[in-house]
Amino acid sequence: MARINVDHETALAELHDARRDLLKVLETLGPGDWDKPTLCEGWKVRHVVGHLAHAPDTKLRNSVVGLVKARGDRESMTDGVACKLAMRPVEEILDHYRRNVANPTLPPTVSAEQLLAEVVIHSLDICQPNGWELELPADRIRMVLSTLVQLGRPLRGKERAEGLHFDTTDIDWRCGCGEHVRGPSRSMLLALAGRTSACDQLHGDGVGELASRH
Repeated sequence: MARINVDHETALAELHDARRDLLKVLETLGPGDWDKPTLCEGWKVRHVVGHLAHAPDTKLRNSVVGLVKARGDRESMTDGVACKLAMRPVEEILDHYRRNVANPTLPPTVSAEQLLAEVVIHSLDICQPNGWELELPADRIRMVLSTLVQLGRPLRGKERAEGLHFDTTDIDWRCGCGEHVRGPSRSMLLALAGRTSACDQLHGDGVGELASRH
């Protein structure tokens, strides 16, 4: 199956389901689990969940003010907000996330497709390094892969995918042309999202080039 186009309503429904599937994992965690590392450099589980919980509450004015304070550095702004949110008690972070699971509000300039991609990527950021099982249906991962290869900043999947041919080995999805990158869909998704360690699970003559784009 070649890459697919995702419409807004489908992406929004899938976004809510993806949030619920992560919630199932979060509700099983013990207090110490919230301080375990993730694939997001410098972020513990509490940072990532706080970031995801806050997304529907993001207002344009606050984003602009935050960006100005961060001197235009979006990553610095995002990190600052996540660190502030992560300082709250675990119960408060989890309750905040739970309240926004079915919230249809999108952050300024962010599409439902992009937010779905971010939720799935961050769910893997949390679960993969800690060995926690995460429900991730094939249709959802196909949607996210198809979205990611078309997205520029901040996810930069389009830049990483340029000139490469991707072929997943566990689901029916392929995209692009050029040097080949093959492997499990979850690893491919993480590699396209900039998680360098995921490239170790991929093979093909394009893996080195993909790894260099992180």
